[in-house]
Amino acid sequence: MLVLAMLVLAGCADQTPFPPPRSYEVRGLVRQVPEEGRPGSQLMIHHEAIPGFVDAEGRSVGMKAMTMPFPVAEPELTADLSPGDKVLFELVVDWETSPPIAIVRVEKLPEETVLDFPGKP
Repeated sequence: MLVLAMLVLAGCADQTPFPPPRSYEVRGLVRQVPEEGRPGSQLMIHHEAIPGFVDAEGRSVGMKAMTMPFPVAEPELTADLSPGDKVLFELVVDWETSPPIAIVRVEKLPEETVLDFPGKP
């Protein structure tokens, strides 16, 4: 029994807690909006780099500029968006939830906004 208890405690000691939730303000270009009535359809954005992005281990690794799909916390957030819109969005990352990343706020930026994409968007 003592050996079993020690093994359980040793296993618990190896589990590292996730870092606390974080929020990032990010700018990007809408590539695709979610399709109504299509489950799993997400907001596709080519976003600028996120220099202070923290991974699930709590390391500040940054994230390069790229195009990726994002889950949206509320469907209404994308109602007025179209491909080609430049946006500022709040990205919340909580590694203990599923999905761990979600957009919780979106606002359109002026058309003349210059986004910082190395290479082609």
